[in-house]
Amino acid sequence: MTDIRPQLEAFWAILILVLAIGPVGIGLISYNRLIGLRRGLRATWSDLDARLRDRHALARSIAEATKQELQALIDRCAAGDSSIKARAANEAVLTAQLHALSDTLSPELREKLHAAEQAIHEAQTAFNKTVDAYERTRRSFPGSIPAGIFGFGSADRFDADRSCTEPPHKV
Repeated sequence: MTDIRPQLEAFWAILILVLAIGPVGIGLISYNRLIGLRRGLRATWSDLDARLRDRHALARSIAEATKQELQALIDRCAAGDSSIKARAANEAVLTAQLHALSDTLSPELREKLHAAEQAIHEAQTAFNKTVDAYERTRRSFPGSIPAGIFGFGSADRFDADRSCTEPPHKV
């Protein structure tokens, strides 16, 4: 009769090894996913920020063409030191002001405004989708473990009012 003791010992050794290495592997995979998503957040925010800055330059042209005073509002929107939520609120006010002036614009400026708003909408959508994926990973198991250990903080969506989150109607 064969002794099954060596086979049982090998089984238990493999089981202990899998149980010890498995969580580490899952943690590393989750950590790498969080790093990739955080990189994606930075890239999509950079894209959205560039689109907003393009619109700020266009808003200055619109202000000059319509003789409206928008400089203080544009400067407040362009301030990079505010939170994403504060920036979204300021951008929503600027959007409303620009939409109110759109009837007085030349067709060329109106077209440029429409293109800028469309680009902002697309960049905002991409950024918010990345924030959602990051937050979902950060808050769910097993991603929540490395997120807590390595200090992956929460990320805010760029949510402005309805006029800024939907593409404008072409005039």
